[in-house]
Order: sequence, then C-alpha cells, then structure tokens
Amino acid sequence: RCDDDFTDRLSRLYSVLLFSIFVLIVSSVQFVGNPISCFTPASFTDAHITYTDFVCWISNTYFISMDKDIPEVNNSEQREGTHIIRFYQYVPFILMLQTLGFFLPGFFWRSGSPHFGVALQKYLDQLNTSRNSLSESPLYRQKLIRNVAARLDQYFRMRPRKIIPKLTIFYLFIKTTYDIIERFLIYSNTVSHASLQFPTNVLCDFIVRFLGKNKHRHTVQCVLPINIFNEKIFIFAYLWL
Repeated sequence: RCDDDFTDRLSRLYSVLLFSIFVLIVSSVQFVGNPISCFTPASFTDAHITYTDFVCWISNTYFISMDKDIPEVNNSEQREGTHIIRFYQYVPFILMLQTLGFFLPGFFWRSGSPHFGVALQKYLDQLNTSRNSLSESPLYRQKLIRNVAARLDQYFRMRPRKIIPKLTIFYLFIKTTYDIIERFLIYSNTVSHASLQFPTNVLCDFIVRFLGKNKHRHTVQCVLPINIFNEKIFIFAYLWL
C-alpha cells in the first residue's frame, strides 16, 4: 500500500508482526511449557507438587529480597507489601491488546478512506507505478499521471467549496491515534526496576483445607522462568517504541 508513510507502516505492519511473535513466544512458554516451579516440602507427593504449582500460578505471588527475612504468617500486609505480582499471568493478553492497538488505526484508515469520495489507494498506486516503471515508455508513464490528475481535478470540481475537508481530518485523526497509542504503550512497557516487575524468585502463600476446621497454611518459594522472557520482551518493546 502507498496511502500511508513509513512511520505508519512501522506501526501497522512491522510492529504488528513483532508483537505477534512476542505473543507466540510467551504463550508457548505459558500454555505449553512450565511457567512456574515451586520448591515444596519433602513430604509433598507428586499430586501435592502439581497442585502447588497450579495454585501459585493462578494466585498472586509476592517478591521479598533474598537478603531480607520473611515476615510472620499473621502479618500478611508486611509480607506482600507493595511488591505483590499480579500481571504475569496476563502478559499474552496484554501483548495481544498492544498488537491490536497497532493494527486498528491502519485498518480504520484502509476501510474508511474510500468512503470519502476519492479512491486514494488506486491513484497512489498508479503514481507509484509511473515512478517505478522505468522500463515503460515515457508516454505510458505520462498517461498514468494525466489520468490521476484528471480524476482528482474532476473530484475537486464536483465538491462544494465550503465543504469540510473530511479526508484530511480523518487522516489527522488516524495520525493522532497512532501517536496516543504509542505514547500509552511506551508508558505501559516502561521497566523501572526489573527485579520488582519481573522477579524470577517469588513467594507464594496458600491454604490446604481438610475435613472439619483443619487448615494448613504453606509458604513456598517459586521460580518464574517465564519472567526471563517477559523482562527481555518488555525492554525490547520499550526501545522499539
């Protein structure tokens, strides 16, 4: 397509392709591989270990530095504090939304611009052909240019003079949308402290219930290898944006 510029193609084509690859990488690790592995007591059976991995994956884990002591069980606020990790299960969906954000403005431009009375894509294709067809005769290339000029002249002659330039406003709206989306994505992809946003070593609290009022609370240490990919992806995405 020739009806947009290089920065638009960076968004609607290359960024969509890049973030789609990110979605495939994270999704394959999360849904096919082993995104979390928890260190459990020796008394746990294989079923206990599997349950621990699942419950710690779907629940919120929290990060406490290795050089600090783990607070008491009753002090849950101090345990989790401000370092609770809530988002890593949803990283594939976050990346999908970002991919959609890059795709939609170009889609709206391609589907909306023909409705403003001028076949912009067709005319630009003809002008691009006349520029690149060096093997054709000059008369053929000149004929293409004159055809586009005649069509545009006819279009502007038929338009009322005081009509609002809808196509220009629509184009500026698409460009503004690209700018807003990219600024938002830069903010959402900012990595301020990798060890807090993408920790690979976290803690998980869960309760196992038995018959009656018996409840056993466990605190286990878990490894999140998926955060190795998440950290690199978000840093690269920030630099790309």
